[in-house]
Amino acid sequence: MNEQMNDKQTHEQSDVIGEDSTKVVQTNDEPKSVKTSGIDKWIDIGKFVLASAVVAMAVTYPGLYMIKKSQTKVGVVDVQALLVEHEQKVTKQLYANQGLYQNGDTASLNNGAIEQQTKQFIQKMEASIDEINQNCDCVLINKAALLTQSGNVIDYTQKVREAIEK
Repeated sequence: MNEQMNDKQTHEQSDVIGEDSTKVVQTNDEPKSVKTSGIDKWIDIGKFVLASAVVAMAVTYPGLYMIKKSQTKVGVVDVQALLVEHEQKVTKQLYANQGLYQNGDTASLNNGAIEQQTKQFIQKMEASIDEINQNCDCVLINKAALLTQSGNVIDYTQKVREAIEK
């Protein structure tokens, strides 16, 4: 029985003989020697490195995507410029109508109309800023509060201006 086990082991085992990377492969018929080259070793190392890189990317990219997705976008609106434009518009109207209003009663009516226009302007501006804030999925801040001119900040002043003029 020991002889049968030894015969079976010699037919199935392979040994490395010598330092020149010569493998002796024994089959049922006769032993054959196969030389492995250094290129095959480098190919195996390359496959391992490539597989490791693919696994690392597969693990890392979803985490980076979630971090990027959770970052808040920032947009700015130049409220001061919008208010100055409104002030200039009201001032032009006031000077255009100056000759028409001679007495104090009509001047006070004109001031009441200007106050009403300014309140409407501010309400329109706030409403348009709220609407843009909901649509852009970002945080809008006053441009005067921005401490840097560079960066990934979108200016929504023109959109607010267009919404007010409607």
